[in-house]
Amino acid sequence: MASRSSGPGVTLEDWHSCRVRASGGGASRVACQPIHALNPYSNDWTIRAKLVSKAPLRHFDKAGQQQAVFGVEVVDDQGTTIEITLWRGLAEKFYDHLEEGRVYIFRRGQVKLANKNYKTVRNDYTIHMDNGSEIEQCEDSDVSKMTAKLKFVDFERLPMYAGKKTLVDVLGIATAVGPLGSVKRSRDGTELARRDVTLVDQGAKTVVVTLWGSTAEEVGAQLEQQPDALISISSCRVTDFNGVSLSTVTRSGVSVEPEGERADALRRWWESDGRTAPTQHLGEGLASAKRASGGAAELQTFAQLRVGKEELPPADAKPQYHTVIATVANIDSQQSLYYEACPDNNRKVVKQGEGWFCEYDQQTYMAMVRRYVMLANCVDASGDCLLSVFNEQAEALLGISADEIATLKEDETNPGPYEAVLKRAQWSEWVLRVQSRTQEYNGELRQRLSVASLKPVSYVEESRRMVQALDRLRAA
Repeated sequence: MASRSSGPGVTLEDWHSCRVRASGGGASRVACQPIHALNPYSNDWTIRAKLVSKAPLRHFDKAGQQQAVFGVEVVDDQGTTIEITLWRGLAEKFYDHLEEGRVYIFRRGQVKLANKNYKTVRNDYTIHMDNGSEIEQCEDSDVSKMTAKLKFVDFERLPMYAGKKTLVDVLGIATAVGPLGSVKRSRDGTELARRDVTLVDQGAKTVVVTLWGSTAEEVGAQLEQQPDALISISSCRVTDFNGVSLSTVTRSGVSVEPEGERADALRRWWESDGRTAPTQHLGEGLASAKRASGGAAELQTFAQLRVGKEELPPADAKPQYHTVIATVANIDSQQSLYYEACPDNNRKVVKQGEGWFCEYDQQTYMAMVRRYVMLANCVDASGDCLLSVFNEQAEALLGISADEIATLKEDETNPGPYEAVLKRAQWSEWVLRVQSRTQEYNGELRQRLSVASLKPVSYVEESRRMVQALDRLRAA
């Protein structure tokens, strides 16, 4: 009697007897490559990996037909993770058979660039598998090395991840374990367990992490019986609730009393100094974040807002804002200063025939406007800084529009008026609201500083501020 198919190359009867051993003769018959070696040019590849998490099966309508899809996260024996998405028939056939914690062979999927706006696995690529792909279960595989490499984030750096899709790994001592509670799911009215745990790290900063579901029940119960336990949490989300807090997600992993150099160092600190050291809740140190959203601003210097490469937040982190009093030292007259833009959406346009073509909306316009995008070298007492200045701020700085300065710049027979506009802006003093964000360029993270807003220095307000600063120094 014919066997029923469970997927390409695998039958339901063969599923549990399909063995590809990780050692001995079985391994020699299957040539596997590490996940980190995959790229979009990889075609006939094979990987062996442990299934870490499995998302729910979803259905969508395409051309009047119901299609299935779900995603899994896997890790190989080098600690590299990747997300695999199974589509259509393959998703339907394999969803019930893939189990978390088991090891599988994956073959012939399409390797694509990961969309970092939606993917939270730390990999530049993702795998899509369809009916031409193959999956086999491995028995007797050594899973001891199939653990994702964790990159622990110090608590003091957590605010820069708040509200972003980036998931973080943390390591801390559980100093307080809250009672088990629950919330009601809005979609079906069922109860979801939750529990708050307070962690402290070696910087004596504390943060509250909310554990959800079975993690709240099982790990929470273990922590209640194990005071001051050291725990690591992988792939947790940073929120701005109560300043900064953490929350586990579906793919989060919690390990009680983990091993490793960072864990040993934290244990030693706790036993020697940490147990009695004064601590500070992370939310108390977020005055600057609140000021960035509209509160009172504290003056800083260029030296304070510069960040070294090793300290840069991720490229998708929220921008940081700083207030600086600075003087414009130079605006290079040889730079472009402006670009030709669409009058409707401010996107760049290019001359095409009698009009200007906008690639963004694929429209041709009969008119365009010029908008500033220039660099200004500014200085304060700590040094100089090259800042990007955009249209509204550049108009305030130079006193004329981009269209007006274009007319002056393009008059090569009389460059004097153009040079005079730029020189007039030199040595003017401003209160600058500087935005700092991380950008990725050719695989390298860089800090980009731009002027979000500016206003002339009020010497009355500045004198009042300096007097108040002197009063605080005397009081101290």
